Amino acid sequence: ELSIDLWVNFDSLSDSQPLLLRGSLNPLVNSTHYGLRTGSTLTGTQPSALEFFFMIDNVTSIYAVNDTNLTTGLYTHLAVVKTQSQLPRISVNGTLLQGLCIQGNCAGDLQETDDPLFIGKGIVNGFSSFFRGFIDEIHISSLPFAQDQIIAHSVSDYSSIASDMTSAGEIWDCAVTPHDGEDYGETKYSNSLTLLSEDELLEEGSSSGSAPTDFVWDVNQTSSVTYTMQS
Repeated sequence: ELSIDLWVNFDSLSDSQPLLLRGSLNPLVNSTHYGLRTGSTLTGTQPSALEFFFMIDNVTSIYAVNDTNLTTGLYTHLAVVKTQSQLPRISVNGTLLQGLCIQGNCAGDLQETDDPLFIGKGIVNGFSSFFRGFIDEIHISSLPFAQDQIIAHSVSDYSSIASDMTSAGEIWDCAVTPHDGEDYGETKYSNSLTLLSEDELLEEGSSSGSAPTDFVWDVNQTSSVTYTMQS
């Protein structure tokens, strides 16, 4: 399973531009695992379309959305989610768009790979090609994002976890590593945060500020809880 979300700012919208590619840049090697690009005349889509493509047993599947309203000169949030045995989901600025499988088995499962990840570079119509513009805030996860999580990311909210991403009984931990653009600092780990069943109540203690050891939050409560990292 796979989730990709990123912000893009196009200099131009011309025939197919690669946003990212997991696989080989050798056009003679048929090993592309997955990728995201704008539309291509080769597949009959518009330059403002989005195509998510992936390999299953050396056969390429392509899922495309046309009505993206992509534009130039502005940052746009894009997201792709691929879950097992399901069609990909492509969202633009938090809105889930209707797409079409234009080639292969788009409900097939992704295959594991050790191939490298390329950002802003890929193979288009058999030749190396580059993205023209800016790409920022790329998130790639093996956890399929719920639509509410994508909506939160589309308004730059990366501090919240959508309720559809959690279940009663789960135990979540948090690790934070400071980075100033050059050097990495020491990784700090949070106390445990446990999601209770609906029959359990919010543990007595602080519901904001610094979290006590083994702080517990009832996922079924509607009140807001602030969970603060301690050094």
